[in-house]
Amino acid sequence: MNRGDAPRVGWLAARPNHGLLVITLGYVALVLYLSLIPFNFQPPPWDEWLERVLAMRYYGTPINGLADWHVLFLIPAGFLFASVINAYSWGTLPRPAVAVGGFLVAALLAFGIEVLQITVPMRTSSLTDVVAGALGGALGAAVWWGAGRRLWNLVESATARSSGRRGFEALLWIYLLLYAVLALFPFDFAVTPAALGDVWARGNQHWWIREGCGGWGRCAGEAALDVVAALPIGLLLALRVARARRSLLLALLLGLVLGLVVEGLQLFSRSGITEGVSVVMRGIGVVLGAKLYVVIRNRPRWLVAPELRWWALILTPLYLAFTMYLTGVFAAEWNTAAAVGAELERLRFLPFYYHNFVGQTEAAFSFVMTVVMYVPVGLAAWCVLPRLTGRHWLWAAALGALWALVLETGKLLAVDARPDSTSILIAACAAGLTYALMRMLAAQFAAE
Repeated sequence: MNRGDAPRVGWLAARPNHGLLVITLGYVALVLYLSLIPFNFQPPPWDEWLERVLAMRYYGTPINGLADWHVLFLIPAGFLFASVINAYSWGTLPRPAVAVGGFLVAALLAFGIEVLQITVPMRTSSLTDVVAGALGGALGAAVWWGAGRRLWNLVESATARSSGRRGFEALLWIYLLLYAVLALFPFDFAVTPAALGDVWARGNQHWWIREGCGGWGRCAGEAALDVVAALPIGLLLALRVARARRSLLLALLLGLVLGLVVEGLQLFSRSGITEGVSVVMRGIGVVLGAKLYVVIRNRPRWLVAPELRWWALILTPLYLAFTMYLTGVFAAEWNTAAAVGAELERLRFLPFYYHNFVGQTEAAFSFVMTVVMYVPVGLAAWCVLPRLTGRHWLWAAALGALWALVLETGKLLAVDARPDSTSILIAACAAGLTYALMRMLAAQFAAE
């Protein structure tokens, strides 16, 4: 591999090595942030600290295997560390040596996190978590070794300007990878007959829809999430399979197969819930995605059509009312001024603080649902301000944050609601990235 083979990431193409280093350091900072919340450090004396480090115990393989956060967080770290080592060595090191180097740095990071967590009262440290992090780093380095160049090429194609169909397809492949990860999260599969029997005894398998899903609003939101999440897969299917563009029945059948595979794998998951309605919703999402591709291909200017502005204005009130219902702003009871003041005193404004007090599956589902909730804000901003240049994505992010602030304030005023300032950050990112993605797609189709 020569210097020209070093990964180039879109707008960092002029200085790929430094850009890659910034991305890696940013991810390390994110992992440290999530690992050390709430930052109420109480470091013991050095001799006691060293004694507690040496006293860390290994409690066996992580109970949930790949579901362990330490494994999942360190997989991208191992991949990025290997990429940095390869880039800064200009590809002169053998690939096995680069992969081993990425693994060792990730393992060192995992150990460093456990050492630092000794200073945080709410955290626990163990060699089990170190081993889990090292496992994640090894998996990430292995992914770099086996498919690193292909993945970076996808990222480069997806972020390149005026890349047309090639860039659009790369975006969809990246999404498909993310979809597979999220659909199977937290990867806590039962692998023994006894464990599988325990999973099935919990009664999480439903032919259609489970009872007590949280009210019709939450049930409808989950169904809509399945449809929207499968829609880009329909776009990719229509892009790659010509027959799927002409036959919606074929697209529906392939979508149902996708749903059956995902829900079938959930049968083996300790925390998974299998529902027949999810199979149907995924099939509908694939069909809508295939149809949307045909519309965009036949009329690429549709992405910036003026009539989209009117659709946005018509649908916005419905969206606002629906999100207010989902978040409990239409609550029948409201807190008193004293209760609101007490809630404000208890409220923690650290991003992702409350995600540490719920299960992994619930935290991931809450995050994804929040993202999906504010994607329409970015779409509406795109429809109202359809520009291919400029920084209108900042306006979209600001609108998302503003509406999230309104909803979280409403939750603060409502009885039994749980406001979370993290939603404001997620909303800003979701709306801003959605607008940027729409601008990218419009530019790519305009290049056709």
